[in-house]
Amino acid sequence: MISTVEVLKLMEAFDNEPNYTVWSDLSCNLGVLSSLLSHTDFHEEIQEFIRDLFTPIGLKLGWDSKPGEGHLDALLRGLVLGKLGKAGHKPTLEEARRRFRDHVEGKQILPADLRSPVYLTVLKHGDSTTLDTMLKLHKQADMQEEKNRIERVLGAISAPDLIQKVLNFALSEEVRPQDTVSVIGGVAGSSKQGRKAAWKFVKDNWDELYNRYQGGFLISRLIKLSVDGFAIDKMAAEVKSFFESHPAPAAVSFLWTKHKGGDLRKPGNAATLSAEQRQAFSAPGKYLTPFCPPVSCSASAHR
Repeated sequence: MISTVEVLKLMEAFDNEPNYTVWSDLSCNLGVLSSLLSHTDFHEEIQEFIRDLFTPIGLKLGWDSKPGEGHLDALLRGLVLGKLGKAGHKPTLEEARRRFRDHVEGKQILPADLRSPVYLTVLKHGDSTTLDTMLKLHKQADMQEEKNRIERVLGAISAPDLIQKVLNFALSEEVRPQDTVSVIGGVAGSSKQGRKAAWKFVKDNWDELYNRYQGGFLISRLIKLSVDGFAIDKMAAEVKSFFESHPAPAAVSFLWTKHKGGDLRKPGNAATLSAEQRQAFSAPGKYLTPFCPPVSCSASAHR
């Protein structure tokens, strides 16, 4: 297994790659790494790497479809623009805001394949007005597909009070019970602050959530999405303690792996970042230096 540093160096060789599947895999792995680095002082370095890596393909694709493009080209454009927007690429942010404003005002309706990246970008760098506008769009949407599209990106909002507003919205009558998990998971997967807030929300509302989803796959999905991004010993102990006092049989085998002596390993992405590994992110190299933990990717890691 090679180091994360070697993986990042390899990624830089794909700047002219046109294949959607390749970029989807790159995005997934970078999402995992970004989540882990949110526990360190080097989160901005990986955002810089993402901006540099995705800018050439973003410029090549542009915002508008071209004659002869296929379905995968549209998927790639949405993936790349969303990644650039969330990482704070200024030209992408400015254009997303302009297109969102035109969409809301009815001047130029966004095509379906651009809505998710535009919504994600303006929310990530937005304020209470942005969130209120998005919730209004959700309420006005005639199609459930559009409601779900909005629900999946609401968690990108950054301010703590607005994160809490999104979590409360997840349990409101505006969201179908089967879609609540996606909203909570979107909050947990978007930032370190969102992850903590989502976990607290799950604990505070456990009885309602467990009674709603017990016996089905959604309880396992809820727990996985809520704890998947934690990577420190303190949180591992807290999660373990909570589920020892709040058993969820359907989820236990999914979340935990037995370790020698009967102890349980940390959940989800739990390759805990040691002090040595954290220090290693700081020196010679353009972005990161050796001793980084190797990255493993999951399907839900496009964050």
